[in-house]
Amino acid sequence: MRPNSPALRGFTLIELLVVVAIIALLIGILLPTLSEARRIAKQTICSANLKMFGTGGASYAADFKDRLWSLNSYRNRTVYYSGFNQSFVYGNTAAAEEQSARDNAIDIILRRTGRNDILRFTIPWIPTVLYNHLMMQDYLAQTLPTKAVACPEDRALLAWQKDPQNYNNLGEPSPAPPGTLSNDNKRWPYSSSYRNVVSWWSRDYDTASQGAWYQVDAGFFQRRGGLSAEGDIGKRVQTEVAHPGSKIVMYDWGSRHFTKKSIFFLYPDAKQPFLFFDNSVRNKETADANKGWDWRSPAAQRTQSAVYTAFTYDNALGGNAELWKPAHRNGGYGGGAVTFNAAYYTATRGGLAGVDYGGSEIVFR
Repeated sequence: MRPNSPALRGFTLIELLVVVAIIALLIGILLPTLSEARRIAKQTICSANLKMFGTGGASYAADFKDRLWSLNSYRNRTVYYSGFNQSFVYGNTAAAEEQSARDNAIDIILRRTGRNDILRFTIPWIPTVLYNHLMMQDYLAQTLPTKAVACPEDRALLAWQKDPQNYNNLGEPSPAPPGTLSNDNKRWPYSSSYRNVVSWWSRDYDTASQGAWYQVDAGFFQRRGGLSAEGDIGKRVQTEVAHPGSKIVMYDWGSRHFTKKSIFFLYPDAKQPFLFFDNSVRNKETADANKGWDWRSPAAQRTQSAVYTAFTYDNALGGNAELWKPAHRNGGYGGGAVTFNAAYYTATRGGLAGVDYGGSEIVFR
């Protein structure tokens, strides 16, 4: 006889399928929620990283006569950079100041990592563009590298930090292998996702007649034609800032938290956390910022244009796959340059005295 009791009855195939369907539905409902929670957590970490720079900057200004922290801003010392077993005297000319900033950057890397295989740079390199953060890391006595200067969505940089001396073999895009171009590429694992606006460490404007001007090329803000004759780096002070709640200190060159893929920061819908001079960190879209000015013609109404190319690294330099740079609008690399008609907060009208968000641009005469 077969038992007839309901307690001994098993599940039918239809019932099992219903249960599986319900579980799949619940997972489908929960996954976006979990994904959003992870996004918010990473954004919070990113904001905390920026806040560190803001808090450290206030302390630095108090210690160094109101100066904004920057490579070459230790103006109360005459001879420094002993990490090369020699010292270098600060010089107040463009060439000497550029070399001094390079020495300052590499000296910090050597002292904060314990490495001794990175030589003194004499190539044309203005480290304040991508490595200005090193001064704050030195001031805070941080051991390098540290996640505190990397956005949690910056996978390439976080991977490089795991093994700085072999960072090109860690499964992420990278520049040429360390040592391929002399000792140039050994510095990349000590870079940062975040960078200062240019006026933080250099003058607000310059004219072509002075032989120097700013340009955006391939995503980097740099001086073309050299710095002005008397030098610029590291001379800015807090009291030059007229609107601290409206002027940006630091930004990321990629929109990493609010778009499906990381895109270049000058796209109008790019959005990210920004550090402001009042030490607040707020999420803003590029389109909501003032468009800025042309550094060479401060009295004109035109803006500074920007050219950006997301490309694959030249195989002749030993690069592997796509460079780590933020992608174009379509999420791709290559395909030529994109020109932006305004550089926004990286070329604030009026420089440190100007307004990026929350007000009209100042009138400059």
